[in-house]
Amino acid sequence: MKYTYFHTVILPIQSYVQNTAYTCGVAILRDILKTRGVHLSEKEVAKMSQTDEVRGTSPDALLETLDSYGVPYTVYKKATTALAEETIRLGHVCLVPYQAWPTHLSKIPDLEGGHWSIIFGFNKTHFFLADPAKHKLKTDHILGFRTIDKKRFQKNWIDKSYDDKVYTRWMVSVPLFAPPSKEKRKTKVKIVDGYTLRNTIDIDFGMVGDHAVYPYIPKGEIWIDQCFAAEKDSILASFLKRKTLMRTERYEKAKSALRTTNLHTSQSVHTKPDVLSKHKDITIRLVSGKKVRRYYDPSFSFGGHQYVYSYVPKKEIWIDDAAPKAERKYIIVHEVEEYERMKRGMSYDNAHDYANAVEKQARRADGVTQYLRD
Repeated sequence: MKYTYFHTVILPIQSYVQNTAYTCGVAILRDILKTRGVHLSEKEVAKMSQTDEVRGTSPDALLETLDSYGVPYTVYKKATTALAEETIRLGHVCLVPYQAWPTHLSKIPDLEGGHWSIIFGFNKTHFFLADPAKHKLKTDHILGFRTIDKKRFQKNWIDKSYDDKVYTRWMVSVPLFAPPSKEKRKTKVKIVDGYTLRNTIDIDFGMVGDHAVYPYIPKGEIWIDQCFAAEKDSILASFLKRKTLMRTERYEKAKSALRTTNLHTSQSVHTKPDVLSKHKDITIRLVSGKKVRRYYDPSFSFGGHQYVYSYVPKKEIWIDDAAPKAERKYIIVHEVEEYERMKRGMSYDNAHDYANAVEKQARRADGVTQYLRD
């Protein structure tokens, strides 16, 4: 495109200023959410996006937060300044991570100067940024906005997340003038009685789910079992992260990616697991589910064994101490049946179905069930 002296494109957007050294990502999320009529404090958005001074706001966490409020977006990898300009012409702003300090990339080989801003306009030589780190200066009283030379930005357009994943010319475009979606409203998170659900509607109801996982859950709602209520924020964040991964990965690959991200190889489940019982050569242990989810696998719940969770020692079944005591008996029945069948070579899907049938039989024998189809 041939530029003229007057050729400038600017989109209207407010720029919040960050209140800490690490909440630039939180600030730009607040900018975007405000365009959708969602007004949240820095503290509220930081909690939802799991932002802290060690991790900052990771690209995945940023996308999860946009997802949770139904904000449409497009992710570009190895984008260009020309693509950013074209995106802005279409009425989309560009959320970008880049190296802001110092000015020369050669001085920051470790990529420790990462920063989030929004590109909302451009002219021939510069981008216009909603920069949450831009405070008032003696010579410049503009708050939250600045310009950056395109060539300098191109050189500094690289960042890494807390887990050392490098993002080169990574960009998220968000339509600024998109009409509000009837379906994509803020998701309602409900704490529900999972024990009753498993005894009446669905024996397979797990720790967390939405309509896509359990069709009986109304659209726009996420249900979390009340026995995991104390971990609500981390469970919700992991669930949304898995949904984001599943856009490009199959379900099991998405779960595996989460486990890899979460795994602390030098960390153990800091508890002394209690031996609940023995079954043949299998030791059944009560473990701290909260610590397993924190240090090993955010999707772990109720129980598991080596054939499903590789981190569980051989010939052991782990029972989650967060599960209701009244259900532990049935969880053990289920896990033992599934373990034995998978040990003989049966697939997980088939072994799980057989285990569900045996578990239902045990619940019926104790008179605790009222399944709708019985």
